[in-house]
Amino acid sequence: MSGGLYSPSPTLGIRLMHPRHEAHCFYNGYWWHHRTDTSGFRNPDDGDRADLVLLGDSLIYGHGVEEGETVGALLRGRLGLRVRNLARQGDCPVQYLPLLTNFGLPLRPKAVLVFAFANDIGDIRQYRSPMQIDAFVEGKGSSEERTASRETLLSECAAGASLWESAVGSSVLVHLLRLPFLPSFEQPAAEDFFPVDQSSFEGAMRYMDRAFQR
Repeated sequence: MSGGLYSPSPTLGIRLMHPRHEAHCFYNGYWWHHRTDTSGFRNPDDGDRADLVLLGDSLIYGHGVEEGETVGALLRGRLGLRVRNLARQGDCPVQYLPLLTNFGLPLRPKAVLVFAFANDIGDIRQYRSPMQIDAFVEGKGSSEERTASRETLLSECAAGASLWESAVGSSVLVHLLRLPFLPSFEQPAAEDFFPVDQSSFEGAMRYMDRAFQR
């Protein structure tokens, strides 16, 4: 397995975090210990059932804090429920839907909490082109709606990524270099490289609406 926390999933068209992986991470002035379960998510243990599934971005993943301080850990402690945290840094509805379909629903949760934020609109525009957004909204087929067995998806992680894929897949590296010719990997809301226009904003909103309807 190559360096980095992620490997690309050709099946789902998103990145997946490496399962059973540990790393000491630093970004934006914060250190934390990253550890994933057998499915590649930040949970303290493994489990094939859940009462509650969480989807979100870095706030729910727990950027800059230890696992015991995450939203998932707090809900486990206060509610006494089996909570599985599927949130990851930089995620938005582009990732929420395939993660829920392929990893969340098989846990047979009683409820799913999706933590949507205003920056999700910008994130969608970074991960998907206007053509891809229209195809998804119009139901013409998209990687977000694909399904595969857990074993197939984890085998893609085990195959790992090339050094270049690991590098450009890291929002940390590209955020530091701020390369305008790699917009797909740039952090959202960089107005100097990604000016907001009404049509792309409306497209992202339609994408979000359909993703949540699914």
